Amino acid sequence: MKLMGSSMKRPYYWLAAVSLVAFLVSCAAKPENSITGKWQQVNGTETIEFFKDGRVRSDEQGRNIQGNYKFLDNKRMELTMGGAEVRKNTLVAQVTLSGKELTLVLPGSGELKYKKVQ
Repeated sequence: MKLMGSSMKRPYYWLAAVSLVAFLVSCAAKPENSITGKWQQVNGTETIEFFKDGRVRSDEQGRNIQGNYKFLDNKRMELTMGGAEVRKNTLVAQVTLSGKELTLVLPGSGELKYKKVQ
């Protein structure tokens, strides 16, 4: 009887293991989990920092602009930026994340590339 009982439990172990792996892969694939941190523009002076709570901060040559972001899907992000120096503006950016590289395609600004620094 013990042998039969242990063999009947095995499918549940496999199911649990497969479910755990699928969950971990789905979490890693979400851009919200990868974008958090500070990014330095390649061939530029801008830094941009994304926070887990949906806030974003951009610094370029002493000019600080803050706002919010949210992902619409895995490839598009809505950014609402503004501050004392800049009128509040909302736009949708195309996003590509690959390891420590971030590419944003912004309407009117073209493609911007960043490297993760923190």
